[in-house]
Amino acid sequence: VAFGQTALLKENNINSGLVSLKSDITGRLDKINPVIKINLDNINIKNIPSNIVLKVPSMDINVKEEEIEITQTPVIIDKININVSGKIKNYLKEKINLDFTTSGDINSTFKGDITSMQNLNLTYIASPSTIIIPMFEKSKMTFSANVGIFGNINNPSLSGSVNVPSLNIPEIPVSLTNMDIKLNSHILNGNASVQKFTSGGIEAENITSDFSLKGENFYLNNLKGTAFNGEINGNIIYNITNAKTSIDFSGSGMDAAKAVYGAAGIKNALTGTLNFDTKLSMLVSDYNEMMRSLKGSLTFSVKNGAFGSIGRIESFLQADNIINNAILKTTVATITNAAGISDTAKFDYIDGKLTFADGRAELNPVKSSGPLLAYYIKGKYNLINGTAVLTILGRLDGTVVAKLGPIGELSANKLLGYIPKFGSLTANIVNILTSSPNGENIDAIPALSNGSTTYKDFKVVHNGILGKPSAIKSFKWLTEIDTSAIETKSVKETFNEIKSSVNEDLSNTVQSVTDAISDSKEQWNTTKDQIKNSAEELKNLFKF
Repeated sequence: VAFGQTALLKENNINSGLVSLKSDITGRLDKINPVIKINLDNINIKNIPSNIVLKVPSMDINVKEEEIEITQTPVIIDKININVSGKIKNYLKEKINLDFTTSGDINSTFKGDITSMQNLNLTYIASPSTIIIPMFEKSKMTFSANVGIFGNINNPSLSGSVNVPSLNIPEIPVSLTNMDIKLNSHILNGNASVQKFTSGGIEAENITSDFSLKGENFYLNNLKGTAFNGEINGNIIYNITNAKTSIDFSGSGMDAAKAVYGAAGIKNALTGTLNFDTKLSMLVSDYNEMMRSLKGSLTFSVKNGAFGSIGRIESFLQADNIINNAILKTTVATITNAAGISDTAKFDYIDGKLTFADGRAELNPVKSSGPLLAYYIKGKYNLINGTAVLTILGRLDGTVVAKLGPIGELSANKLLGYIPKFGSLTANIVNILTSSPNGENIDAIPALSNGSTTYKDFKVVHNGILGKPSAIKSFKWLTEIDTSAIETKSVKETFNEIKSSVNEDLSNTVQSVTDAISDSKEQWNTTKDQIKNSAEELKNLFKF
């Protein structure tokens, strides 16, 4: 193209391995001040998620003999708006000098040299800036950076640091405080530390990790920290194109009460020392999508603790089938605070495995054992709304059963007579409070840790919010009771029986009074005869 003429060049699908674009390049070349205008109608940078929008509406390039000037150019990366401007000096010589600045959401400078051998010697400095993290509209991150870029352009090395005083992503939710990133190798390789990490009720502190970027995967290796008074460690892999995340993690020596409250929001659920191991995968977008996409398993163990707001025998005795019966409800109210009942809360261990799929955690199973109480639990927990559908098979030591009054008495295998506390209603109460053990997996219930062989098994059905009393639908002893010795009557029969008994008592009373009066008459007649005889004897005495 001759000077002084207008040039129109069309180029499609330019690929550098990192960037591909389609563009129309138009411009007027003249010897004094050549100007090229580039209108970019489509840009696709590899290795970023496809739903992140990158826009460079237009770019004006002024070509001079010693330098190429790029005037202020708007660049939009999702919700991040910046303006880029700068110069490329000595572009026809062996050492090219770059000098760029950005303003807007990110204030930074990018300066240095590129040799003809494609060796880099660049510095990127970002002053404190606040941005929205791509893909998360409600997020906010404040950061600053001082990074050197060296080596061959095809495999550069980074050195320096990035500081993130605060990062908050409500959609997940996650927040970080005082994250320091140290770069010491190839692109996105180094190590980082975080003062505090929060996700919902989960908190961790003093976290350290190595990180690296390989292809589409960002790796966090050897991640360590403290959480709930214990230690955590593991590895995380995050795919930057589709947000799929894999987690291989473990924890030890953790406070179970704090951990359960943080993870499930249940206060004072239980005490003890918690250890866990987990392998999970999920899509990191919003919280509900994370829970729905969650797959994998978690094994855990809690040692030497006690049940609090969940798992106590007292709470199971508040089951619907008991409190909806006036007699049972009254009976329970007198025994839940009985001496020794609270001792059932103590356990030696709780061991369990959870598998995750379709927004639910399946208990496969969970077992516990203590000196007075043991459990075997199966069911599912909804990760999104906190409801649980559970079947709990339990084993209660006989010494505790004996303290449950009539409730405990109804755990017997055979009733030789009716229980006076319930009277003629006993047979109906039996049906409410007992169920056949046939078909129940009672052999899976752990043995009591005190070695006792005198116990009673029971079954609890739970359906509702975990930790809520209303979720306990039924409590039943697993026993078959022979009620043949119990005399059951209708209301009319019972009334007639009471009436007959009262009439009989009244008749007996009247007869007793009559008999007493008759006896008194006989005694009076005898007395009269005795007095008469005595008088005659006295009269005869005076005749002498």
